[in-house]
Amino acid sequence: MLYDGNMLAGYAGIGSFGGEALEVNGMVHPDYRKKGIFTRLFSLVKDEFYKRKSNEMLLLSDNNSAAGIEFIKKAGGEYHHSEYDMNLDMDVINELRFDDLTFRKIIYSDIRKISEADFEFLNESDIEELLLSPTYIVEKDDALIGKTRLEINDNIGGIYGLEVLPEYRGKGYGRELLLLSIIGLKEGNAEAITLQVETNNKNALNLYKSCGFKENYTMDYYSITK
Repeated sequence: MLYDGNMLAGYAGIGSFGGEALEVNGMVHPDYRKKGIFTRLFSLVKDEFYKRKSNEMLLLSDNNSAAGIEFIKKAGGEYHHSEYDMNLDMDVINELRFDDLTFRKIIYSDIRKISEADFEFLNESDIEELLLSPTYIVEKDDALIGKTRLEINDNIGGIYGLEVLPEYRGKGYGRELLLLSIIGLKEGNAEAITLQVETNNKNALNLYKSCGFKENYTMDYYSITK
């Protein structure tokens, strides 16, 4: 973060959210734009990037931000993919369809079962962090079906990394896992619920819409590698 006295002129954040690549976003106060603020911040981000093990970072920009996209391209970013940010209509009520599923937060003894399962979007670094993040699984007769990560910050709930194992797809379990996640966040007093989905993932997009989620904005991701 960069301050001008007590005024926050700009910030840049760097983190890892369930993948090998680091994700970077930031913003500059309107009164401080075109003054090299983000150039200075991005220099600090690059220094941090080269200190870490990750070989790739993804720079995020709102699809409507021409200035943000222009900066990223000048910095060497190459288009990677786009995601919709979606918000749940909290008044929509969906009924659960299964009464034989268990939805619970993971414990240490679950780590091996999860690591050996055929999850497409789970790597070694994610497995190490499972117990450090609020990760939940859904089971049927003790058989692992799917997993997700739920977070609540400032009364806003987030659903991340929701995935059903390949052998259980197409049977309604993805919808059930989504609804159980929504219920869990509401019970945690979330006043709003968000998630992200790649724009080309039509199956997931249609599922989320059918459960009350609406597109909020589109975020573009650009890749920079070492």
